[in-house]
Amino acid sequence: MLSWTRFLLAMVCAVVALPGVITFQSIPLWKATLAVSEYGHRLALVPLVLALGCLRDSSWRGRFGMLACSASLTVLLLPLVLATFEARKLQASLDASFPTSSKTTQGPLFLTSLFLGSAPSVIEPRELQVPRLGEDLPILFFPGKGNGPSPCILVLHSGGWEHGRADEFPKWSHYWAGEGYSVASIAYRLAPEWPWPAQLDDVRDALAYLKSRADELRIDPSRFVLLGRSAGGQIATAAAHSLRDPAIRGCISLYAPADMVFAWQFADPLDVLDSPRLLRQYLGGSSADVPDLYRSASATLIADSDGPPTLMIHGRRDVLVWCLQSERLSARLKQVGVPHYFLSLPWATHAFDYPFNGPGSQLTRYAVDQFLSSTLVN
Repeated sequence: MLSWTRFLLAMVCAVVALPGVITFQSIPLWKATLAVSEYGHRLALVPLVLALGCLRDSSWRGRFGMLACSASLTVLLLPLVLATFEARKLQASLDASFPTSSKTTQGPLFLTSLFLGSAPSVIEPRELQVPRLGEDLPILFFPGKGNGPSPCILVLHSGGWEHGRADEFPKWSHYWAGEGYSVASIAYRLAPEWPWPAQLDDVRDALAYLKSRADELRIDPSRFVLLGRSAGGQIATAAAHSLRDPAIRGCISLYAPADMVFAWQFADPLDVLDSPRLLRQYLGGSSADVPDLYRSASATLIADSDGPPTLMIHGRRDVLVWCLQSERLSARLKQVGVPHYFLSLPWATHAFDYPFNGPGSQLTRYAVDQFLSSTLVN
């Protein structure tokens, strides 16, 4: 009975590990891929224990169970192995693009945090409202730890431009605030009620409001970085490279589309998000219908030599937004001479930074920390 139980559990482990090697085009299986790729090192403990039992089982069930456990362990630990290789070269690569005198003593990857976890201290946010004609613009504001005026990170949430909340990924906001950066996460207006460029106006209004209350909020009105995830990353990059605001010292794009014309060319109603529907309701039609709006929403098309330094981070297994989007933006910034760095994570899928202690998050945290130090502190 024990032999059969171990065998069946080994088969279950093999099935659970499948998203680590097979790309699935569905939202539920994307979430499974995220779990396997960012929590695989913890999940691997199960097939490891089963493998020890199978070693003592000389029956066919023991042999096949051992094979299944070995395959599962290989797949589940692969992200950690790949992250280790990326971590070894990350410091030198970042130094070449964004040197900083504020060196951290911590490395990019910590095994203790990977297995035991860690959490930043909670910083209580304030709910602010940007007064406007019609509908006010909500901002969730996390004051930076410290006494002096702090640089401010303006965060734009994910959600396909049609949903999402300013309080998403709260551990990151707590972490940055604890590091001395104020964090202002804005609840920008959503499509289809508010198509582009309403979101660009929201960024402009938020910046003006935060500058006007800089003394009260204890922020430095001359030092902002725009940071966006997914759809928010599109808004952040387009705003950073079009507003020409000298207070925007940098832009961070996490797994975001940056060329909406390119996105439309390959949009498929059968893909994970029904991209044609999202693009039509966000931009008001196809790229042929409203070419100027598609262009103004595309940092890859509008970036020039006056643009701010930009950090892009993307997973190569992303099924929601192609990694090619960040590759193309990186190529454009190189062409026009804008300081930039593109961190590509070969094992990662969309939203890899959601598990705060996963390998994707740890490397992201290290890269973002150095980028912020280089653009806002130095």
